[in-house]
Parts: sequence; C-alpha cells; structure tokens
Amino acid sequence: MGLLERLRRHRPITPAAAAAGVEAGDLLLVDVREASEFASGHAPGARHVPLSRVADAMSDLAQSGQPIAFICRSGARSAVATRRARASGLDAVNVRGGMLAWERAGLTTRSGRR
Repeated sequence: MGLLERLRRHRPITPAAAAAGVEAGDLLLVDVREASEFASGHAPGARHVPLSRVADAMSDLAQSGQPIAFICRSGARSAVATRRARASGLDAVNVRGGMLAWERAGLTTRSGRR
C-alpha cells in the first residue's frame, strides 16, 4: 500500500515511508514533541510544532499544500495531532512508532533546533 493509499485510509505509515516522502518533497513531516526532545534528535526536514500548538498551526500547515505526517517519540502524541488535523480537513497520517522506530530503522537524525 503506497503513501497516498495509506492517507486515504488513514493508516499509519512507517518511518521509512515518511523519510522517502519527505525526501521526494511529497510529504510535510511535523514533529509534535517538546522543544528539548526535538533538539536532542529529529528527522531531517521535520518541522517542529509542539502538540500544544498544533490546533493554532492548522491553517499554516494547510498552506504547504502537502499531505502531513505527524511524528513524536512513540506515536501517541502524533496520533492525537493526526486526528486533530483530519478533523480540520487536512490529509494527515501518523508515523508508526515515532522517533523510537525511526532510530531503530537506522534512519538519519539531526540534533539542534533546525
């Protein structure tokens, strides 16, 4: 099942699928962890929007014109963000297993605020 099909069915995607979507420019990855968590290690290209600010950021996220994948540490907070985004009419999907799964998959991470 491809990325677009998973979005249509609201199925979580793997970290590898998220990384490929970001690299291809087909997906906006949004990390909803707190600032200190994000700074300690995040996915390249991820945009940082803490869960507490996701509702306020919906119109800004919609302006990207891309489907959105939400990620957190384990997948729980990003699942909440995904539900909120879908309720706002955005194409959104959760990254299964979060950054823990991202790191287990051996995918690149960056530290710092960007």
